[in-house]
Amino acid sequence: MKKILVFVLAFLLLSPPFYAKGGEIPFILRVYSFLKMMYIPDIGLLREYWGSKRCWLYNDNYLAYKVLSRHKGYSEIVAEIEENFKIYNVSLTGNGRMEILFDQIIDFPPRIGEIVFLQYKNGYNIFTEISKSPPLDYENYGDLLLYGIISKFKKGDEYYKSLWNKASL
Repeated sequence: MKKILVFVLAFLLLSPPFYAKGGEIPFILRVYSFLKMMYIPDIGLLREYWGSKRCWLYNDNYLAYKVLSRHKGYSEIVAEIEENFKIYNVSLTGNGRMEILFDQIIDFPPRIGEIVFLQYKNGYNIFTEISKSPPLDYENYGDLLLYGIISKFKKGDEYYKSLWNKASL
């Protein structure tokens, strides 16, 4: 389920806002509403998914922080997420993967994450992922391969540009 939240947030970051027809609630507002629903005030973080007793600094709350900090009306949630990163001494500069979604270059091959338990707080387990060395078989990880190819493309690597163009992305 964690990957669903990651991909919803990635989609939101990479897409321009678009609106439904016929006066329906704009898609972007439904996404913000979903993120707000995932927020747990007693913890100051978003849960992994509805009903979950887990919160992840990386990747879920990092992505929520980046999305919500771009728009008015969410400053309290953004401040709480930022405070939690400080409390757990986890940098908000990236984890070697997600920052590619924010136009930053990452190492190639991308790093894998090691799961780290941080704390049990008010009935919730708080985790993060820290960057480790790249796996020897990184080509078998769809997310790592995609992040790496985007980074190579952004660096101007002609081979990866041609793959990108062939894929019509």
